[in-house]
Formats: sequence, structure tokens, C-alpha cells
Amino acid sequence: MAKLRETTPALDNQVQGVANVAKDVKTDYEVPSGYITIELSTNGLVGAPKRFHARNFDTADLLNLALSENEDLPEKVAKMLDNLILEEDVSVLNFHEKEVVEFLVRLYQAFYSTVLKEVDFPWNEEDIDFLKKQYGENSTEFQTRYADLKAGREKPKVDIDLAAVRTVDIDPATFRTDIYLTEKATGFQAGFSFPRYGDVVVLRNFILQEFRQRDKEFANLKEILKFRQDAEQRIRQGEDIALGRIPNIPEFERNKYKEYETEKSIFTVIAIKALHLIMIDGKDVSNLSLKERMELAQDPRLDYKMMKVVDDFYKKMNIGLEGKVVMKNPLKGVVELRDYSFRLVDLLQAIRLYESDEYSIDFEPTHVQ
Repeated sequence: MAKLRETTPALDNQVQGVANVAKDVKTDYEVPSGYITIELSTNGLVGAPKRFHARNFDTADLLNLALSENEDLPEKVAKMLDNLILEEDVSVLNFHEKEVVEFLVRLYQAFYSTVLKEVDFPWNEEDIDFLKKQYGENSTEFQTRYADLKAGREKPKVDIDLAAVRTVDIDPATFRTDIYLTEKATGFQAGFSFPRYGDVVVLRNFILQEFRQRDKEFANLKEILKFRQDAEQRIRQGEDIALGRIPNIPEFERNKYKEYETEKSIFTVIAIKALHLIMIDGKDVSNLSLKERMELAQDPRLDYKMMKVVDDFYKKMNIGLEGKVVMKNPLKGVVELRDYSFRLVDLLQAIRLYESDEYSIDFEPTHVQ
């Protein structure tokens, strides 16, 4: 029997190169009770394998998530979801983010409900035009309701039937995750892999390691600047705060910190480019460490124009759940197709707040052997 996962891959393994993903998990073992088979619409062609097995969340999983800071959330989510997966060689770090979302939707359908209740309705200008015609554009009713919608005082909700949510069909004969760009004038070629959910985790840990010591040097200055900025914002909102009691930072110290933050930003941009770089000038670099690929990523031929083409291509990569969902418009009162993007945070919140009616409460055991 396959053993349960306990941790995500070590950082050293994460940054060595693009992981080799098991495209089809063998099932020559007995699947324990409580696990279900997961088969995503990507059919093993992207980052997730064709088939794997997962269990439901337990209290410890969700409690750990609830206590996490925002910057720790992606890594905590990845570890939590990996712990749900039976197969050791399957990690959501290697999934495309849309595969992670579809995985979570399948879990919700299997263990909680086929209906996702009370989600925020994605109203748009068509709905505003409808309200204008209904009330009259200059009417008090329209102006009040429009203002309430914009300010979030009115939050129309909708239920989504997950069984009716469609997935994107992928043609195995034509679909590709890696792309190779050739500069027509010079013949220079570079290859890139698709963005993975784990990218943000790998980058954050890599940057923390690279800048750990200097981050400590600027930690106190950063805290004071943030505290002062928050105070200035609250003053603009009308709060009475004694700004003079907050230490001021000399201009040269501010400039020094800005230069450091700029340096980190440039480093991050190069690291992102390097993370997806798999080939340059005919040489396969996918198995090099992230630091080694960063040196190659500074090649001036990998310029903004090329990277924009790469970025645009992957933004248009259509996989996972369809972007249009059937729902009842609470403003118009009709069922229609609407643009809707499932978000991990919303799905996790729905799981955490779910109230089950599947259990009966007794005061004596009813099944005694």
C-alpha cells in the first residue's frame, strides 16, 4: 500500500528544476477506506497525473490554515492538499493553479455538497443597465442601489450547481505545455515551461534564503515605515492620531531601503524568468538549479518582448473549469451563463464553514458488535 505523504518536497528539490510529474499513477495497491479517485479534466497532460486518490480534510488541516499569515498561505495550502493525497509522488506544487482549483471543487462535490451556496454574484454593467431601466436612471431607488452595490453594502449571492460546471476539453494531439520561441532574425531559441502552483512557494523560499541576512538588517526600518504609512492612511480617513509620536525615518535611510527593495524586485523578476526557462540556444537547462538558471536568464536576448509573448501565451492557456457558469441572476431573476472564476480561498472558506446534516445524534451506540 502506498504510504501517506507527510511533507512537501524539500526546497533543495523544488529549485533543482522542473519536476518530473507522474502522468498516470499506478493503482496496484489497495486504496484505503475514506479515499476517493480523482480524475481531472487535464487528463495527465499538464501538471497533475491522470488519476490519483485523496481523502477529506480533517480539523487539524483547516485549523492550521486558519492560523496562517497571508504570506504563508500558498505554502500552507500546498502542504495541506499534499497531505490529502495518497500517492507520495504527487504534489500540487507541480499542478497548474487551475488544476488545484478543479481538485478542490471535486473534493467539495464528493465530501460536502454538489451545490456551492451563497457565493458572491459577479454583477457587471449589464446588470446596472437592467436596474437603470427598471427604476429609471435618475431615480433615487436606482442611485441608492447602485451606490450600495459599488460600496459592498449590498452583496447579491448566488448558488452554483457544481454538477453543471463544465470543463475545458483538451486535444492530446495538439495540446502542449512547453513552448519554444525562435527569434526570426537571428535564429536564437529559448524554451519555457508552464506556470505551476508551486512557483510562488519556490520563489518565496528561495528569495528568503538569498536575502535572509539583509532582511534582518532592514527589519526594524521596514516595521517603522509600515507603521507610519498605516497611521498616515488612518489620518486621511479621519482618525485622530498623534503622528509626531511615531519615529520619523531620515531621508537617506528611506532611500537606502527603497534601493534595497528595488534590488529585491529585480532579483525576483529574473528568478521568475529562470524558474520557467528549460532551454536556451539549443541547450537543455531544465535540470539545472534555480541559481544556475538565473545566470542564464540574464542573457539580454531574453528581453521584455520575448517574455511578454511567453506570458501572454500562458495567460491564454485554457484548461480546467470553464470560465462561464450557469447561475440564477439575483438582480434580474433569470438563469443565465455568467463569467465566473473559482478561487481557492473561496472554496476553502466554504469547506471551513460547511454545516453538515448527514449525521444523527444518539445517546447510546446503535451498532455494537
